[in-house]
Amino acid sequence: MKAMKILSAAILAGSAFAVPAIQAAESFPSGPITIVVPFPPGGSTDQIGRLIANKMAEKLGQPVVVENRPGAATMIGTNAVARAKPDGHSMILAVSSAATNPGLLKEKVPYNLLKDLAPVTMLATVPIVAYTNNDFAPKNIKEMLDLAKTKPINMASPGYGTMAGLSAEMFRDVTKTEAIHIPYNGGAPATVDTLAGHTQMLWGTAVQAYEQYKGKKLGAIGVTSTERHPLYPDVPTFTEQGIDLVTTEWYGLLTTAGTPPAAIEKLNATITEIMSEPGINKGYETFIFGTSTPEEMRSFIAKETETWTSLIDRLGIKVDNS
Repeated sequence: MKAMKILSAAILAGSAFAVPAIQAAESFPSGPITIVVPFPPGGSTDQIGRLIANKMAEKLGQPVVVENRPGAATMIGTNAVARAKPDGHSMILAVSSAATNPGLLKEKVPYNLLKDLAPVTMLATVPIVAYTNNDFAPKNIKEMLDLAKTKPINMASPGYGTMAGLSAEMFRDVTKTEAIHIPYNGGAPATVDTLAGHTQMLWGTAVQAYEQYKGKKLGAIGVTSTERHPLYPDVPTFTEQGIDLVTTEWYGLLTTAGTPPAAIEKLNATITEIMSEPGINKGYETFIFGTSTPEEMRSFIAKETETWTSLIDRLGIKVDNS
């Protein structure tokens, strides 16, 4: 009997602790939610943010507003959420630069991503593609590497600090190739020069030059995903070709550190439900949509930050962010 009373008391105590958490989940959100997009309106990140915001508003019964706060390599928008009230009503739509900024910008980063922010869920990934000018003879990575031993090969990218540019540097490091990486100021001029033959290769996301690839104006000899991309079915991965190169542009949502777990769980569940809807990727087929648990996202970001900081430091990669 005494044991029964102790057990009953324990159950009641546990229930008492559970009630506030349940109430917190039920009462969240208590007002409008803001998704900060650290880029100007109109780009793919902004479009994904608005897609998610509209559907969240329908499911949660509260307005969900997209606020564009571009600048300083996404740090202005990210810092605003890091300093927001920790109640889950502010989120940042972060991209892969969140994991490369610590290596590239060092002490200029005014926050610690995984201490000042709390992961909610991943949203999408986009692999990097090694595109080629149509007059470029090599049709796979081995042929490209063999040719690079005999003559210069110029590889364009949107810039050193981009995931495509860093992937090009990782490729050079892994293969020890003498191919020359030429970082441009953006994807458009890099693509134009590769189309014109001024550079023989282009490192860019699967989004960047898909239309040119689809129109057979550019070729492609490798993709950095673990599996072939659905829209690039004839392009083998680097892994398939014996090259240890797996990189991705990624998109995900984080909120302010200290946000109650119940709020994060509700945000995660809502967004997971949205991203599971049939046809959610219509118009975004170059993106690989998929969510994660907060813990999975935290582990992913930590690994990405470690990988890129190590490479950046070892190769002495620097960007001008003055």
